[in-house]
Amino acid sequence: RKANAEAEFFWTRREAAARAGPQGVPRPAHNAEKELFGAVGSSGIRFGDYGAVPVERSGPGAEVPPPLDSFSDASTRLPQALADNLRRCRYSTPTPIQRHAIPLGLAGNDLMCVAQTGSGKTCGFLVPVMAKLLVDGQAAARQERFMPDTPAAPRCVVMAPTRE
Repeated sequence: RKANAEAEFFWTRREAAARAGPQGVPRPAHNAEKELFGAVGSSGIRFGDYGAVPVERSGPGAEVPPPLDSFSDASTRLPQALADNLRRCRYSTPTPIQRHAIPLGLAGNDLMCVAQTGSGKTCGFLVPVMAKLLVDGQAAARQERFMPDTPAAPRCVVMAPTRE
């Protein structure tokens, strides 16, 4: 019953949006980079201390690829827009969870990460997800045209508590 109500709500809103037409002209992006990234500052984390944090990797293919030493090392394996945004956010040294999760995720492995709050888990699993979505999305956009009567099909599901 709930699913039917949600589906009905979706289609009702979709029809209303189609009748309304375009919602306006996009803002010019001349100051967008400064507006979005201008106030990004240092995290204050002493990344040099992270080298001593023990990390356990297990499962098939867990030892390959090697851990990531810096975000710039991953930039050749990322879509340019994502690599540029990581640079703009001043991401340089990955946390231990990111050092291991990003290369494993980019290699197509499933991930289960356990680490303390604030350790960078979200970035560790979202960088590979966003890379895959950007690459697949560009290919799909060239091959398929969005049809308004087609339901959404998720490409990624993240199941995790936000705060333990």
